[in-house]
Amino acid sequence: MQAGKLNRIQSIHNLRALFIFRAFAFVIVGVGAAPMFFMQSDSVYVYGALLSSFVVIIMLWAMLKPGYTAIESDGHRIMISTDRDDSGKFHLELPATEMVSFELSPIAVGLRWGLVILRQTPQGIMRSKRINLSLYGPSKIKGVRALLNNILIENQFQPIALQ
Repeated sequence: MQAGKLNRIQSIHNLRALFIFRAFAFVIVGVGAAPMFFMQSDSVYVYGALLSSFVVIIMLWAMLKPGYTAIESDGHRIMISTDRDDSGKFHLELPATEMVSFELSPIAVGLRWGLVILRQTPQGIMRSKRINLSLYGPSKIKGVRALLNNILIENQFQPIALQ
């Protein structure tokens, strides 16, 4: 970090996209359940509509694996939060100076992205667990790549080329 540069936290997260996905899932189930409430029939189609809505949601959930993820940096640390942070701690927190590279690659035909951070430790280069970046659009992925590249540049490492 340069002297005099403000240490403001930069955060990239998918909270809005996650909310929209869950609202969309609720609407799909509502549309599937609506015939049960508005029709006086015990037709197999009524139950088929409900079952179909659940199948669509399960398939979408399996492909996207939606979950909250935030990637934050204050210039000194990289902090990654997920919806699995029950203890209030970050899923991954490391000094920014330890990051020597990162891998950001599409998974499931680009429906999700995987982030792996490589860091220098006294034991050598270590890879983090893959962090699932679901519901991150192209602009968010570009932002994550720019944030991590800026950290690499500040620590005098080679930035990762755009793919």
